[in-house]
Amino acid sequence: MRPCPLYRRLERPAAVLTFSPSKPAYGLIMPRYPEVFVNVADGKPLDVILERADNAMRKAGVSRERRREFKAYIPIQYALAVDYIRQWVSTN
Repeated sequence: MRPCPLYRRLERPAAVLTFSPSKPAYGLIMPRYPEVFVNVADGKPLDVILERADNAMRKAGVSRERRREFKAYIPIQYALAVDYIRQWVSTN
């Protein structure tokens, strides 16, 4: 009896992801602007966090077009909006 081709894939050792601040792990989502930091963990309202993100991106030299794009597609739900912000900038 021949082994299933999928069985051979399972025999390979799983890759172990390690994370360090200087060398991010492969496969983790990196923000578009990692040099921009926005505090999102203090529970402030979404409009305050968006204003922080916009100000931080402006100070970092992000173009007005990119900031408009960022604001145009922000989700309404708080948790989704925070995840969306994390796709654009570094957060805590």
